[in-house]
Amino acid sequence: MLALALQTAVAFNLVCTGTMQLNGIERPDETVLRVDLESGRFCFADCGRVERIARVTDAEILFQDVPLPATGGRVVRRYDRASGDYLLSSVAGSVNIEVRGRCTTAPFTGFRRG
Repeated sequence: MLALALQTAVAFNLVCTGTMQLNGIERPDETVLRVDLESGRFCFADCGRVERIARVTDAEILFQDVPLPATGGRVVRRYDRASGDYLLSSVAGSVNIEVRGRCTTAPFTGFRRG
């Protein structure tokens, strides 16, 4: 049902709850992503910066897959459209962040203006 709703919705919020591990220390996490598939853009948290979605398929939304050349790291942010699973993996030098959670959809609240 969730996958069908996302396939028909063009713009929506994803409310993702789970856990964050920062260099091995775990804590609860909640992330809200605002997603507009028609424009191919998204933002998260306070929506301070709207970014391009890297790739959308029937199976997943790959929000980011960005190399960080200065540190040799990478940021990957993805959402599994069938299961609702969310993953953020950010490795930059000695800082390793991994967020895993499950998302539910909510009405689109738009991108911050101004």
